[in-house]
Amino acid sequence: MIHRLQQERGSAVLFLDSRGKIFSKRLQKQQVITDTAVSELLVVMENAYNIDLVSNYACTRLADLKRRLNGLDVLRDQVKTFQPTYTQAINSYTFEFNAPILETMVAIAQGCPKFVSPLVTAFSNFIQWKDRIGRERALGSRGFFTYAYRNPEFCDRMISLMAEQETYLNSFMAVASPRQISIVQNIVTSKRMQSVEEVRDLLKANSPTAKIEEYSGEQWFTMTTEVIDELREAEIELVKGLYGPEGEADFSPKLLSEHDEKSSLFPYLRSLTLFSTLSDQELMELSGFATVKTYNKGKLLFLQGEPASRIYIVISGWVKVYNGLETGEETILQMLTGGDTLLEAAVFLNTSAPVNAQIVEDAVLMSIPAPVIRQRVQSNNKLALSMLNNVSLKSQMLIYQIEQNRLKSARERVGWFLLRLMINQDPDDGVIHLPYDKSIIASYLNMRPETFSRALKKMRAEGFEVQNETITIPKGKTLCEFCDSYVANDCKRAGQPDCPHPDFVEIDLL
Repeated sequence: MIHRLQQERGSAVLFLDSRGKIFSKRLQKQQVITDTAVSELLVVMENAYNIDLVSNYACTRLADLKRRLNGLDVLRDQVKTFQPTYTQAINSYTFEFNAPILETMVAIAQGCPKFVSPLVTAFSNFIQWKDRIGRERALGSRGFFTYAYRNPEFCDRMISLMAEQETYLNSFMAVASPRQISIVQNIVTSKRMQSVEEVRDLLKANSPTAKIEEYSGEQWFTMTTEVIDELREAEIELVKGLYGPEGEADFSPKLLSEHDEKSSLFPYLRSLTLFSTLSDQELMELSGFATVKTYNKGKLLFLQGEPASRIYIVISGWVKVYNGLETGEETILQMLTGGDTLLEAAVFLNTSAPVNAQIVEDAVLMSIPAPVIRQRVQSNNKLALSMLNNVSLKSQMLIYQIEQNRLKSARERVGWFLLRLMINQDPDDGVIHLPYDKSIIASYLNMRPETFSRALKKMRAEGFEVQNETITIPKGKTLCEFCDSYVANDCKRAGQPDCPHPDFVEIDLL
């Protein structure tokens, strides 16, 4: 079903961009093939209901799919009359149909007791990788047909898709069994894939247009289709192996946990409130589904409106959570660092990302697939309560921060921020290191950069030594005047005899 929709998506894009001059007959033919696949899927879905093969959650997902598929003809009519742009068409096929189908596949597979869970996780990364190649086919076909690759923004978008593919492929390789790796490795090293890689290298290297113009939109479509057809064959083989054939029956999260990087993170995960209610075995199994990746400064983690496909846990570095404004400016909602989580509410509610997230300082993040989290939540009431508590806590912290930004003066906000840094960094020499750019700090504190600079200038007159990336505190308790109940909650001096504000009590955010 997904494979057929991916083919239809690519055909529709070329049909739209050529205003029907090419791919008209091919699109019609592909729609007939897709309809056959839809009919077959509907029969399978009905059988699943009748013999009670799937969980209540999966049944809900299947019902949602049925509703979505009923709207496929509406999209086709719009494409036929050239109503959507190519971007709108790609997004409609991707997020209205393919993404929900992919998520439902994984949810059903994770809930099937006959399937080996780590093999399902690897398969999930594989089909996400395959889908990104399908998007690359559609977008690239349009680019070659309209010469859009002359636009740097288009090339950046293509390169971003390639980076997503690399992420999912690496995630697959990290958790896949030897048999699964062998199946996929044959495609990665195939001549067809290498031909596609040659074109990708041209785009990445910003090669002369004359070299890129040797390829047409139809050529690119054919090349990538051949690769995707190979991936389809591999997909079939991978599905057959989800039962754990001979030689893989003992493949389990225990083997995955022996990976040094993940094993070393087990105590870290144990320390997180979100997972505090899980047993060691449950936490070990959950960590078996996780992937760990390093992100460079400036990398967009996800955008508002994208499907919340994973929950993220910050291990180190800094992540900016923000909303974009129509004016082109942005409002920073949160600055997250080690121990903080992202998208848990969206994953829990099965909704799209409500905000944007960007890496502002090189960071290491762990992520766990959304279907895995939702499956665990369904079977573990304590985990469900932990997630609700975590979401509630973050919501109240955000409300508190907004209130403080409105009530405090610029000097008080800067002092409050520096006090938090001092408590977290606990420097022996009184030197606080600013964790990210001053412009981001100013935006986070809801002030303009020049206002932030003036506040620092006033503090310099009070004995603070302000350097480019460091601020030296004149004496240990100087910043304590900016303390409040929220900050006192993390201060090791709170409630001690030398605390300047013994009246502050631990704030109850739950």
